[in-house]
Amino acid sequence: DLEKINTPTLILGGRDDHMVHPSNWQLMHEKIKGSKFVDLANTGHHIMFERPKEVDQLLREFLSTLSKTKPRSNVVQ
Repeated sequence: DLEKINTPTLILGGRDDHMVHPSNWQLMHEKIKGSKFVDLANTGHHIMFERPKEVDQLLREFLSTLSKTKPRSNVVQ
């Protein structure tokens, strides 16, 4: 059902995550139209704790683009 998501989506993944295989994020990115995927090298499952400054910057950049995009429904049918 990921194909039904039509909301701007940021996918952050740690390349060295041993709990969720990184290929899952790539698959999510491929199925969610218009999503942005960032693969963080030298990072495991707890990206916000391992790379807080980078995650903060990525979130700020992503959120700043939302005010420039056309509003879309976030209802999945």
